[in-house]
Amino acid sequence: MLENEKALLKQKYGHNKWLLAVHMLGKYIKDIYHAPRFHTKISMRGQNNRCPYVPRECTVKIIGDNNTVEIDPSVKIFKGEITVGDFYSPASNCRVYIGKNCTSNGTNIVLMEDGTTVSIGDDCMFSWGVDFFVTDFHTICARDTTEIINKGKELTVADHVWIAMHATILKNSYIAKNSIVGAYAVVAGKFTEENCVLAGNPARVVKRQVCWHREWPNRYRADSAGEYTQN
Repeated sequence: MLENEKALLKQKYGHNKWLLAVHMLGKYIKDIYHAPRFHTKISMRGQNNRCPYVPRECTVKIIGDNNTVEIDPSVKIFKGEITVGDFYSPASNCRVYIGKNCTSNGTNIVLMEDGTTVSIGDDCMFSWGVDFFVTDFHTICARDTTEIINKGKELTVADHVWIAMHATILKNSYIAKNSIVGAYAVVAGKFTEENCVLAGNPARVVKRQVCWHREWPNRYRADSAGEYTQN
């Protein structure tokens, strides 16, 4: 118990141990039936898998060998799920990296193919319903040679990228830094030009030479004008 909590309890109950005991019992019961909504869950099956840190409200599921999920410790809230392999098709030698100060309101990252990689840069912001699919769930082959032509390899999001709600980022895509992906967009390709807005299905560049900030417009305007004061 922190010192300020002790001081508040003493101020409220004085030295009455019975009232203090009732208070602590009530708090215990409340914690049982109203558990904090923040959760972290890691499930790993296989050999040599690593996931040293997971932020709250994030779930990591790994089935396979030699996989790494590396999330920078500065990432405090990253709602969503990271899945590497499944029971019917384990995946091995995969890597997920999420850089500094990223945030997510609901992101689903899926790797189902050996040797695939997801790399997310620093200070990225993802909305809810965002999907990263680093592999297709079924195979496409050349008719004559049976060679697989839809192999997954990597998916890269550079620094300071904002991905809006219900966007889908597909295998082997690249999004350059300082970019914005519009709501419900489907990114399937490499976009190397920085400071762009991508939108549509399939996504294309709809605006150039933009930048974005995490503040809501009203606050951003007030901050820019020097009018905002925090209460």
